[in-house]
Amino acid sequence: MLGGLDRSVPTGETAPAFRKVFRESRNPDATVRVVPQGNHGLLEALTGFDSEARFLAYYLRGFQNSVASWIRERVGLAGLTAK
Repeated sequence: MLGGLDRSVPTGETAPAFRKVFRESRNPDATVRVVPQGNHGLLEALTGFDSEARFLAYYLRGFQNSVASWIRERVGLAGLTAK
């Protein structure tokens, strides 16, 4: 997952590069997802600049569940949910 507002890593260049490498490697378990309102730490952001980072309090909505679901699908536990 990459934040669309990441000011540390150029997401516009990084996401296509990751997708290309994963496609060429034929790795079926690789997924690249860009979340528009995320900063470098995948927190909900407005600008992505460091000056706002200390005021951010929440991970992107659904971030943790998305990661957990992705993992469960790959280890054969897709029907299980977190408690």
